Amino acid sequence: MVHRIPDCGFARSYIIEEDDGLMVIDVGSIGAAQMIDAYCTQILNRPLRDIRIIAHPLSHRSYRRDRHIAQEVFSRDESNASSPGAGIS
Repeated sequence: MVHRIPDCGFARSYIIEEDDGLMVIDVGSIGAAQMIDAYCTQILNRPLRDIRIIAHPLSHRSYRRDRHIAQEVFSRDESNASSPGAGIS
């Protein structure tokens, strides 16, 4: 199932939910990453460690920070502590 994440500012962020994990598309900003965090844990009731792929559809250099933003926000999930980098591709 595809979920559009509301209130992500200029980004249009999505979560694709499957039984074996989640795919996040276009994190884009700290605010978008925080909204994705909240949506995963509060709406989908899934831990952030279920994120298997983070896709960045644009390759412009201003989007290179997306991976770092995602790592910073999503690594705050303490259940992720046992597997560093889990969910970050």
